[in-house]
Amino acid sequence: MHSAILLLLVAVAIISATDLGHDSDEAITIFPLLSVQRKGGNPTAILASVMSFERSENPMTDEVRKLFLTSGGLTSAQATRMLTEVLPAMAAEGKSTHEQLLALLFVANQVSEDAIPYMTMSSERGCLVENIMHTTPISSDDECVCNEQDNVFFWISLLNNLKKESQTGSINHTSTNADIPDQMPILMMMALTTTPCDGKFRSSGTSCKCKVVTEGNEGLLMQMVASEPDTKDVIDPLAKEKLKEFSREPSARSQSLEQMLLAQSNSNINPSLIPILTNNGASLTDKLMQIILAGRGLDSTTTQLILNGGFGSDQNKVSMINYLANKGLVAADAVPFILGVDKGSNFFIQSMIHSGAIDPVVGLLLLSKQTGSSQSDVFQLITQILIGKTVNLDGIVKPYIPDLPRGIFPGSKLYFIHFETLGINTCSLHDLRNRFECGFTGITAAQCEMRPYCCYNPIFLTDDQVSNMTGGQIKTANAVPWCYYNVFFIYYDSFALTVKRAGGFASPPSCLPLFKYGLNLDPTVYYTYAQKSSLLGNMVNLRTECGFPGITEFHCVAIRGCCWDKSAPFNIPQCFYANGVTSFNYDLNSIPVAYLPRNHTCDTNYYQSPSLYYRRGGCSVTMDAHMKQGMHPLKIPDADECIYSLGCCYDIDDEVEKNYPQLARCYTREDGTYTVQPSNVAQLSELITRSGLAMDQYPPNSRPGN
Repeated sequence: MHSAILLLLVAVAIISATDLGHDSDEAITIFPLLSVQRKGGNPTAILASVMSFERSENPMTDEVRKLFLTSGGLTSAQATRMLTEVLPAMAAEGKSTHEQLLALLFVANQVSEDAIPYMTMSSERGCLVENIMHTTPISSDDECVCNEQDNVFFWISLLNNLKKESQTGSINHTSTNADIPDQMPILMMMALTTTPCDGKFRSSGTSCKCKVVTEGNEGLLMQMVASEPDTKDVIDPLAKEKLKEFSREPSARSQSLEQMLLAQSNSNINPSLIPILTNNGASLTDKLMQIILAGRGLDSTTTQLILNGGFGSDQNKVSMINYLANKGLVAADAVPFILGVDKGSNFFIQSMIHSGAIDPVVGLLLLSKQTGSSQSDVFQLITQILIGKTVNLDGIVKPYIPDLPRGIFPGSKLYFIHFETLGINTCSLHDLRNRFECGFTGITAAQCEMRPYCCYNPIFLTDDQVSNMTGGQIKTANAVPWCYYNVFFIYYDSFALTVKRAGGFASPPSCLPLFKYGLNLDPTVYYTYAQKSSLLGNMVNLRTECGFPGITEFHCVAIRGCCWDKSAPFNIPQCFYANGVTSFNYDLNSIPVAYLPRNHTCDTNYYQSPSLYYRRGGCSVTMDAHMKQGMHPLKIPDADECIYSLGCCYDIDDEVEKNYPQLARCYTREDGTYTVQPSNVAQLSELITRSGLAMDQYPPNSRPGN
């Protein structure tokens, strides 16, 4: 198959071609690479031939484009339609490489042909004056246009439909949610009504910010209307044909679309929807949202309240929660989200993932976008899903905690004795900045290691590499000693490294492979093109060094909270800072203030919130307890040892240990690592010390008035 592709590429004649633009040709070029990998092949084998068409002297032709698309899995008819209709329309709309590549992948995954018009349908995303955040007067007809124009929510919604249709998703409906309607339409619309963006004023080009993106969502909402069982009858077959014509226009015209919907012949629109469509005071976005909500049984008044957040007092919100939950229109966990309760959005999505009410991958994508990750990050994840890559959800449903040795927990403080007991050579734990000369220039390993407090570890780095690893504190490689003091041995009872707390570890989704889109290319491509502006350079997931020569996996992952690549080739960072989506990771500070513990106290977690359990830091056996009481450094303390020997807190509930095995039962007092309520106890210096043995130090009690 691969050799056939190569021969056909060579045989293609260079003739005039449609000018689709760079983004379209980049998407078409990446498409066959992903296809080869999806079929079990090696994309590097065809990389050179595919990349040859990136050069201006060897331009892409329509024949080459069609060959790329058919070799990537499209039929001849599909390839022709994509080249003559869909991609030109997307290019005219300014769609990015990501969106055009996703369009190709969805068609290759046999997405319904009815969805294709919505891929090309878009007006500029932004907001009108009432939703623009500003401090100076602005024109009433001005508009803030988002910097990122890709509508990632459309692709998340399409992915959700594809997974449901193919029955390959991981949705497991249980008895608790089997009778609850699909939550995705509610979730998607609420995401739209809460998502801001940074942009520029259309009139002046100066910076602005939308509180909510209200314009440019028509493609998503029309796709939802057409795919939802209760609302899809709004668009009859004739209207779908008109929509195809409409979607090919350079820009969407909401008034034209409204007229098209209303003017359908043989229309079977529900009469209750006609007032919505004919409401001249509402935007098309609002009308489409109302149609979707009305299709779920909500009356127009309730729909308006939901979309506008107009519930007033907390008492009214409570009443609305009871109404919606008792009516069974939405899941109970969705109600805080719908009502705009603080932190209700993330709570709802995580609850839906945990309960199985929505596909966890789709929930992951939506949560990541809700919490601020870039469009590019989310598109990468969708691409990997479409080509069959496994998406690791660790760190999404619950805070990610890597496998740690027995006796080591998040937040544990580790001294010399702990590392030696673990079998970790403390000489390998020294940052370059912690190397202090213990010998002389030219000293040998044997001479250095004769002293039990000295370590020998040569480095072979450039000056730039040393400067980067030390944040510029050390300028040259010659300034880094090869024979250096073991600071863990010197300060055996005072120098320690602390294991990251839950939420501080780099979760698997935040540690990207070398190449975007899940491509398995030859590693030489990485360090050849990593810093270059080209198609191959754009495929690289850049890594920033987090380690130092000789760093261990434990130190990298558990102490520094960075990513570890066991198979990283030479000259490519093995320990690197998280370079993927991190914004959707569990936020252990996102807890209502009423539930927060006070500083310096034991957080007993009265309400048994999972987030509060994960905030606990492990209380380790101290050097003092080891030396004076003989406690093993890695012993898991019992209640008495924890409270009386270590001065820490202990959870007496056996169920907590059963449900949270990675967390320490013996945990430290609140120390301000996470958000807490301040202690209401006076400072130590302000306390009054009284002793029965020194009564002469205090004046005698006297009666009032004497």
